[in-house]
Amino acid sequence: MALLGYAQDNRVLKELVVRTDSVYVIDTVSVSPFDFVVLNGRNDTVDAGSFSMVFSSAKFTWKGRDRDTILLKYRKLPFLFTKTYSHKDTVIRFSKEKNNVQPIRYTSEPSTTDLFGNYGLNKSGNISRGVMFGSAQNLSLNSNLNLQLSGKISNDIEILAS
Repeated sequence: MALLGYAQDNRVLKELVVRTDSVYVIDTVSVSPFDFVVLNGRNDTVDAGSFSMVFSSAKFTWKGRDRDTILLKYRKLPFLFTKTYSHKDTVIRFSKEKNNVQPIRYTSEPSTTDLFGNYGLNKSGNISRGVMFGSAQNLSLNSNLNLQLSGKISNDIEILAS
């Protein structure tokens, strides 16, 4: 099996020596059905009745002549559609007992360090945002930050800012 490809591209040329009724997984990701072409040894397009293709799992089944050499031209998609992707493992959530669901809980540790250090710096302020609509169908977005700082930022430096 030979693999010819292009740098930084998702187009693939793959040569296969196929056997009748054999299933081949031609790639590790899904294949685009819009750019899939099967060519025979003379570079003629093969009739669609000679093969079947499951694009989501990239499984190719040959129904033509035994020990034929074909060339597959296709475009790879970025991921495998048949693979299950999940953020949390659902096996942990469901137990064998009926109606026993364990909810997934996330707890974070409270931060013990301050962004400005632990020197006794007092911080206060607010953020405001506004939207104004005009009579000439215009729109204006406003944003305002009011931050006040007072206290020591180190042992030797004291600050008062508004």
